[in-house]
Amino acid sequence: MEGNKYVVFKVDDFERIALDKGTAARNEFMRSALHDAVVIRRQDMFAPPALHSYANSIAIVARLMIYNDPAKSKELQSIADYFHEQATLAEAESHKIPD
Repeated sequence: MEGNKYVVFKVDDFERIALDKGTAARNEFMRSALHDAVVIRRQDMFAPPALHSYANSIAIVARLMIYNDPAKSKELQSIADYFHEQATLAEAESHKIPD
């Protein structure tokens, strides 16, 4: 899973899989859940502009930091590039109302 930081499941699918593993396993998974996470699917018709805005916001901060903290600026630009790439992919895939 190189390049992936998170694994995302729909709750119904998670419940089905987790329950097959038993209550203890389900509880362990739930303790690791990220409660502040938000998912924007590339096939969502609103994803391209949202992802472009996010990428552009990060890129602006990266440019402002270039002289004060070049390493952090480079890191932020890399993150901005990632979300720009996701926005570009979403432009080709977006066609659904969010669910």
